[in-house]
Amino acid sequence: MKFKHIIAIILLLSLIGNGIMAFYLTKRPIEKEIVKTQLDTLYLKRDSVLIKVNQSKTVIKAIEKQYEEDYNCLINGSVDSNYLFFINYLESQRERLFDSNNRDSVKAD
Repeated sequence: MKFKHIIAIILLLSLIGNGIMAFYLTKRPIEKEIVKTQLDTLYLKRDSVLIKVNQSKTVIKAIEKQYEEDYNCLINGSVDSNYLFFINYLESQRERLFDSNNRDSVKAD
């Protein structure tokens, strides 16, 4: 969560800095149009970044919701259902967990 706030603060500071720089550059009549174009580009980039941040927040909320559901299912479920869940998981992962190329290293001495 702190990481998102830091990104937002950095983005805000960079936009303020760019705005101040643009203010000083617009005092020159020759470069006024160039600065306006650059500002428009910066605003478009800012909007794009904000859209990505909002999309990321939506994905994070969906993951947190699924985590909470799974967590509650495991915590509130019976011991038998938890036992069956983990047995089924181990069966589905048998090849990955137990049938590796280093069989000699997992054999008993």
